[in-house]
Amino acid sequence: MHKNEPFFGELKKIGKTTGTWQTRFYVLRDNLLYIHKGKDAKLPNHVVFLKGVFAEKTRTLKGLFGFKLYDPSALFKDRELFAATMEERDVWVKRLE
Repeated sequence: MHKNEPFFGELKKIGKTTGTWQTRFYVLRDNLLYIHKGKDAKLPNHVVFLKGVFAEKTRTLKGLFGFKLYDPSALFKDRELFAATMEERDVWVKRLE
């Protein structure tokens, strides 16, 4: 897979208000991360500009494999996301380098 090709998939996060698992559909294209509420959503709910942002593997929780997006400039709040497999998590982290 070429790094400039769009990359996408479902990831989970823990909701900041409810503390429950939420599934979102993410599309990584160039320096932008598009966040959709579902795979069939036509428009994203959020778009994150990734310049200066880095990803780091974090914890395993309830059989899911975590990684965190850090923004040293604090333009957006750090996010911890979870993939279904270790391999999927590793690909996301590599693509976000």
